[in-house]
Amino acid sequence: MKRSDAQSDINTTDYWNSIYAREGETGRVRVDEGRMEQIYRWVEVRHKELGRPVNLLDAGCGLGEVEEAMAKWVNAFGLDISNEAIRHAVRKAKTPENYVVGKVEKIPWETRRFDVVWCGETLEHLDDPLSAVSELFRVAGDQGLVIVSVPYRGRNRDKEHIWEFTPADVVEWGSKFRGELLFLDCYILPGWETLLAVFRNDPDGKIT
Repeated sequence: MKRSDAQSDINTTDYWNSIYAREGETGRVRVDEGRMEQIYRWVEVRHKELGRPVNLLDAGCGLGEVEEAMAKWVNAFGLDISNEAIRHAVRKAKTPENYVVGKVEKIPWETRRFDVVWCGETLEHLDDPLSAVSELFRVAGDQGLVIVSVPYRGRNRDKEHIWEFTPADVVEWGSKFRGELLFLDCYILPGWETLLAVFRNDPDGKIT
């Protein structure tokens, strides 16, 4: 990981409240079609493995568009630093009580709670992204999936991005946090590029 020269103090609750107040009215979609398709694919995989609705955590859920797209497959939970984002997300959630205000660095659910954990374009905004990655793996169930997308280093710049990442950074998370890397790709979007990775969580070290 490389720390960028972005304005590090911009990612405050007030800042994101102002962003999501505006986006909640305009209906902006932050998860593009390509990444949404990948999330859908892996949620479907987990659904077939379990034979029941997938308990999905959207860590940094924004306006809750992932649940909206996958309602038939998932029992969704959402977490975001912005109470304005959560306010909009619960309007369309099947279970609004599952959406809470909080930080990805300290996820307020128990260990091994979720079948799939999704965290999209969030880690680059945090002071300590590795603590957040550790939390993603902590709350993912045994053999559960952790799906992460982050900006590709040097391919995009944003005043909100404190960190940039390379594929090697992302691969390293698997060995550091006991996850088998199942998928890694780069998505080229208008004006920027993002990495998306899927890990199979292995908290007891059974995967070889």
